[in-house]
Amino acid sequence: MFDWKKIKLVMAPVEGYTDVRFRLLCKHYGADLVYSERINANAIVRGNKSAMKAMEMAEAERPIAMQIFGGKIDVMVKAAKMLEEKADIIDINMGCPAKNSMKIGACAALLFKPKKIQEMVEAVVAAVNKPVTVKIRADHALRNALIIQDAGASAIALHARYVKDGYSGKADWDLIKDVKKELKIPLIGNGDIRTAEDAVEMLKIADAAMIGRAAVKYPKIFYEARELLK
Repeated sequence: MFDWKKIKLVMAPVEGYTDVRFRLLCKHYGADLVYSERINANAIVRGNKSAMKAMEMAEAERPIAMQIFGGKIDVMVKAAKMLEEKADIIDINMGCPAKNSMKIGACAALLFKPKKIQEMVEAVVAAVNKPVTVKIRADHALRNALIIQDAGASAIALHARYVKDGYSGKADWDLIKDVKKELKIPLIGNGDIRTAEDAVEMLKIADAAMIGRAAVKYPKIFYEARELLK
């Protein structure tokens, strides 16, 4: 079983940055869990070269979550099965606000389709023997988090911005606090963690702190946060 109690500092999936070398750097500085950048499930199934490259990993990275996205449940299941041997966790992206992804019914488009959220999570959970997690945004966060929990997910990452916000505006940490109160599974808080002190503050309201853009600019943030936690 995956021990979520050991996971406090998490490196977020950041497209174009979180490859093997960067993930190893974050692990070196103290990240407890690292994520691949999001990988198109359809590209994985087709054996696309760029998808295969994104799936590359090193043993020293473990534990690692491989994040997939897509709008078709059967394709998501096939991709999850293909990643099962590599990944310690299969993560489903339901939070990215990229318009080209939302047009195909993937990523943040799923936040507005509760039935499909349930069906997708249940199908992937049933298909693999690894923990399945889901990354969401603030839109309908409590409703969606409870659906995801009931569908069998092992943890949820909440980026506390709405789809319309993109990556601007202020993340709603009060929302993270409210959702955490209602969940039985771990909640990873994400959004506006810019310093090591911010990460420590996030850990007061969530089970783990997920750091994205700040880690890209300054991966030593994980070391500094770990020192503060001591």
